[in-house]
Amino acid sequence: MIKKEMTLKDYYRVIIKRRGTVFTFFIATFIVVVMGTLSATPKYTATTKLLIKRSDQNPLLMKNTYVRSDPNFLETQSQVINSTSVCNRVVKLLGLEEKYDFFFEPDRENEGIIDSAIKWLKNLSSVFINMAGIGLSGSPGDDDKNYEGDMTKSDQIALLLANKIKVKFIQLSNIIEVSLTLKNPVMSAIIVNTIIEAYIEETLEMTTASTKRTIDLMKKKADEERAKLEKSEKTLQKYRISKNIVTVGNKLAIMPERLSELTVQLTRAETDRKDLETLYETVLNISLDEAETVPAISSSPTIGSLREQIMESEKQIMEISKKFGPKHPVMKRAQVELYALKKKRALEIKRVIKLIKNSYIIAMSKEKGLKNQLEQAKRDTIGINEAFIQYGILNRAVETNRILYDTLMKRIKEEGVSKMKQMVNVWVLDKAKTPVKPSSPKKKTNILLGFFIGLFGGIGLALFFEYLDTTIRNTEDAEELLGTKVLGTILLLKGKKNKIEEVMINNPSSAIAESYRSLRTSILLSKANNPPKRILLSSLAPKDGKTSTSINLAVAIAQSGNKVVLIDCDMRRPQLHTIFGLDNSDGLSPFLAGASNKVAINKGPVPYLNIITSGPIPPNPSDLLSSPRVADLFANSLKQYDFIVVDAPPLLSVSDGLIISKNVDGIILVTCHGMSNHNMAIKAIQMIHDTGAPLIGILINAVDLKKSDYQYKDYYRHYEYYSSKK
Repeated sequence: MIKKEMTLKDYYRVIIKRRGTVFTFFIATFIVVVMGTLSATPKYTATTKLLIKRSDQNPLLMKNTYVRSDPNFLETQSQVINSTSVCNRVVKLLGLEEKYDFFFEPDRENEGIIDSAIKWLKNLSSVFINMAGIGLSGSPGDDDKNYEGDMTKSDQIALLLANKIKVKFIQLSNIIEVSLTLKNPVMSAIIVNTIIEAYIEETLEMTTASTKRTIDLMKKKADEERAKLEKSEKTLQKYRISKNIVTVGNKLAIMPERLSELTVQLTRAETDRKDLETLYETVLNISLDEAETVPAISSSPTIGSLREQIMESEKQIMEISKKFGPKHPVMKRAQVELYALKKKRALEIKRVIKLIKNSYIIAMSKEKGLKNQLEQAKRDTIGINEAFIQYGILNRAVETNRILYDTLMKRIKEEGVSKMKQMVNVWVLDKAKTPVKPSSPKKKTNILLGFFIGLFGGIGLALFFEYLDTTIRNTEDAEELLGTKVLGTILLLKGKKNKIEEVMINNPSSAIAESYRSLRTSILLSKANNPPKRILLSSLAPKDGKTSTSINLAVAIAQSGNKVVLIDCDMRRPQLHTIFGLDNSDGLSPFLAGASNKVAINKGPVPYLNIITSGPIPPNPSDLLSSPRVADLFANSLKQYDFIVVDAPPLLSVSDGLIISKNVDGIILVTCHGMSNHNMAIKAIQMIHDTGAPLIGILINAVDLKKSDYQYKDYYRHYEYYSSKK
């Protein structure tokens, strides 16, 4: 079931309602924190600051060189500081093996409450882990115990120090803080300073040992490479002599220049042939007039000269035509000269085309000859190339072996000089001083933290309890979750002397009596023109207050001047005859069973109110309530009374109420504040809807103001105030 989203007002209401939970959790938490803080043993923290950088100086070049950045460098150095090797040096330098018991023996009498509680919880958890079988195979705890049993006292002290040392990085810098927290402030400062000294010695020793191992390995490798170099050089020399290869600078002395030159000439010949072939195919398929547009033809000096003469001749003909007719001798002579020039141009174009053809044929012959010469040159140089390929392979092997050998020898010399160089440079910025004030416990911080943890933890616990609470407590939640109108709420009547059934009779001016009158009004207004006349009251479970509600509702309606009959249809646990002291021998059950033709009607405690008791408890109440006589009874009663109020059994316990519901105008479902569950109410409402009976609404009964929301308190306080003024 999904609850609505809570607002700030809802949170405030929950906190006020469950203020006892908040207060209890706050007080308990605050007291535990204060007692634990005040009883804790004071501890002192000594801290030193270091600047750590990788060495970036090459001793051979005596200048700074580029060193690749290592993002894990400071983390690596912190692990070195925390290592048992460094801590073992501290133990030896300070002689802690003899002084440990004096300076570090735990003081059981001053051990704080929190420390004792933590140790007790650790021991308890280890017991459960062992019982569960988790630590049977590869358990770290068992391994540590076995390992510590084999260690010397010095090693155990070193391991203890390694666990206590704290290393902190200063962001965006190469500075780290090394701290140690002990009960003895003097020893904490001495040990921290000694740790730095031991760390510097450890890094120097690591560098020296690493350099020595590196040089030994490189010398061994250099001897192997020297033997390989000598062997490869001898093999190369023997091959050169056997193949009669003469080289200059690792190249053949007689280079195949002819092959290279023929390749270049053939490339050029192929290019020339392709160009002429393209030109020849172009001029072969065009007319003489179009041929002159080809650049190779139009660029001919002769054709260019003839073209100019033709243009000049055409110009003269145009000028002559202006003076003489077409048959004039001068005109005819000029036309003959123009014809002769064009014929000469045509002959010249044919000559140039033939010249292009001849050039194309010559180019093909030249290309073919160069191809033959190149093939012959290739055959002549294949033998030399095959031998030289093998020579190159042997020569590369010699060069590779020589480079490896020279590199190793150079590195051996560099490492020999590097013995004097330290790989890590360490500067102590602030030496650890004897702490004056304890670092823990931080009393003000712990008390303030306990205050906020207690306060917000209590609020969180209250909200958690509220989330788990699925009982009906206010009208808003009930209407939203159940989808049904809440007709009203009835206060819880306190005091053993007071009876809720007699509130409307004995104390009609009380707030509870007014709430019953409000219920009456809600029912009458549920249908403005036709309010329900036959009203059935049922509940989710016994003791929800359906009977007391039925009585007070019937009295409230009767007090308004309406005739009311109150019928006890709960034949399993009838109560009306007991409450009003009536005879129950002749009631509803004899009439329904057919033993009597008329139901006995009793006079009520107020005017206009009559009561029909249940009669003797029958063995089969459901069968009796299914009788047609129920409908006849309700129909005849409406002729005599204005309203019928039916007290029916709980819906979720038996089906009696659902059987009667088909004979009524509406059902009121009585729920108990803080007791009735939302899920139960939803189920009951669904059962009512399934039978088709009309549901008027629900009533929240027995509202306890101390456990309820502020909305109820404000409402009833206002009512009591105005009632007292009357």
